[in-house]
This record gives sequence, C-alpha cells and structure tokens, in this order.
Amino acid sequence: MKYLIEDTEDHTLGEINDYFIEELSMTNLNEEDIVVAESLKEKIGSRAVFELLDDNGMLTFYDETIGGMILTSGDVIEFSKVELAQRFRMAYQGFLHSLSIDRVFQKRS
Repeated sequence: MKYLIEDTEDHTLGEINDYFIEELSMTNLNEEDIVVAESLKEKIGSRAVFELLDDNGMLTFYDETIGGMILTSGDVIEFSKVELAQRFRMAYQGFLHSLSIDRVFQKRS
C-alpha cells in the first residue's frame, strides 16, 4: 500500500515537523511505500537548516521563510535545492528511526 503525505498550510513552519511525524506514524514506515509532497520536503528541509542555525545561536539574525531566510538587514538568502533535499533526507531518516524504535517498544509492552 502506498501512503501520500501531503503538504499543509494548517501548520506554521515551526510546527511542520510535528505534522510530518504524526502523518508518518500512520504509515507502515517502509520508505518504499511513502510518497512525500515536494513542497513538504522543502519545508522540512528549511526547518532542519533553521534548527542548525538556532543551535549555533543565530536566532536573532534572521526570520524564517520557506526555502531561505530574511536577515535582520532585510537581505534574503535562499537555500539551494540540494541543501534542502539533503536536510530533508537526514530529518526523514531520523523520524523513521525514532518511530520504528517506538513501535518496537510498544510491541514489547
């Protein structure tokens, strides 16, 4: 069975990971059966970049936007499609791994 995880406008960029994890948890967690909307991949990739920047104390220097950031100076920096795809892939793998572990522990309980 194939699962389609569609994009949503019902969640902010800061909430998008929670939405994705919730949708992902309703699947069989088999990557070959899961299709993720490209626009959702871009949002998750953007969120991953922002989390990295936040971890390095750069939160006060920019505002978040999908696919890039707006610096406090007003300048816009766009992330490359390759960077966003790579960041999505890493986040996706982490989510799958965490959900798989959760399911193993639920079965044991």
